[in-house]
Amino acid sequence: MPRMTNEKAEEEGFKNALESIFADQDKRDELLDSQDYASVRKKLHEMSGDALFTLSMTAFFLGITSSALREARKKYDDPFSVSKSHAARKDQILRWWATVLKKKSGLEEEIEGSAGLDLRPSPNLFIVFKDRKTGRPVVLCNSLITSVSDELLSDTLRAGCRVVALTPEKAIEKPWAVHEEKAAYIEAYREHLEAKHREKLLWLDRKQAQSKAIVDRAELDASTVRK
Repeated sequence: MPRMTNEKAEEEGFKNALESIFADQDKRDELLDSQDYASVRKKLHEMSGDALFTLSMTAFFLGITSSALREARKKYDDPFSVSKSHAARKDQILRWWATVLKKKSGLEEEIEGSAGLDLRPSPNLFIVFKDRKTGRPVVLCNSLITSVSDELLSDTLRAGCRVVALTPEKAIEKPWAVHEEKAAYIEAYREHLEAKHREKLLWLDRKQAQSKAIVDRAELDASTVRK
């Protein structure tokens, strides 16, 4: 059986999502006629973590091609392998996709939470696209610290963007499409570093106090013995 083109696969995911979300046939027909992909992706985003997604729905939801999803399933632990119907829970898919992004990027730190269009992942996930003139990657926004709307993110992903795992330093070094988005992320990262620095100083203070207490206790015990 020949494989579907990416356009056909996306259309199938769109139709499957319509069937799962909308019981009203008239509403399904309306969205199908208008090809309102952004509205359907938003509805998928709003669904609970225990919602079941098929393969085509997952590719549509994450904004990736069916071939990209197929390759990821081959290389990394496949969340769909346990189901005969090749469906998986939304929360499992998002955790799996976050792990895929982390491994592909070579990041050592853990990525917690979700990825894709859920927009509640670790702050290390970014929406990145290629500049049409230079061909270089440009950061649209951080997927958590952003004022960009869900609808715009969905549309942008469909146009060819990716959700990419980057270290904060690598992300800051790259060009960003919107200065305000980069400035907001830098400020958030600055606050994060300052908080970590305060935590480290408090840890050093505790260790120093513990060490002094041990010395004081030893001196007290020694003086008691001499008496």
